[in-house]
Amino acid sequence: AKSIEYYLEKIHNSLLRLHSYAKTARVEAKTKYGVEIKFNDLEEIEPVEVLISVDGDLNHKRWSITVGLYGMTACPSAQSTISSIINSNTLSPSHSQKVLLYGTIETEENYMVRIEDMAKCLSNAFSAPSFTLLKRMQEANLVISAHKNPKFVEDVVRDAMRGLRCLSEPLPENTIIKAEAISFESIHPHNVYAYSEGNKGNLPALDCEKLCKNF
Repeated sequence: AKSIEYYLEKIHNSLLRLHSYAKTARVEAKTKYGVEIKFNDLEEIEPVEVLISVDGDLNHKRWSITVGLYGMTACPSAQSTISSIINSNTLSPSHSQKVLLYGTIETEENYMVRIEDMAKCLSNAFSAPSFTLLKRMQEANLVISAHKNPKFVEDVVRDAMRGLRCLSEPLPENTIIKAEAISFESIHPHNVYAYSEGNKGNLPALDCEKLCKNF
């Protein structure tokens, strides 16, 4: 097979032919994949989670690809409050979170968006992406960059949806786009969850070059 999608489709078709009593089948493949993430002066290969599936009968199938990766956010609410308390017009501190973000594109055509493009678009949705290894100055600059771009977890999901909508431009109008994020809160005993889903045809077309940089 020339791609993992075609490989899964062959397994899917074989299952239905072998088990004639079954009307539908679902085949999934999970893996970790290294993607080059760029941010400011950082350029590293980072691991992302990948789930690819094919679902349906022999004549009507849907393909789905999900990419998941970590990033960080800085809380805009706390930052605004601290700015007013200390009467500062410069960059104020805030609490920051580690966020796990998943993006999914589901379509009726065996034409999947590249894992690299999805991962890079999703990484742009955070206040700043996460990196496995950082030197001290890189760490400091990453934190400063995140505080210059504060976001709630729902902002991360909105920006992810915009980027995924842009990447799905060649796909059919009934393509389904999903984004979900878990924010592992630093100052609260609970975590925060956000989710969004929509059909490509119901989402506005946006500037892909602006939203999905670095590729």
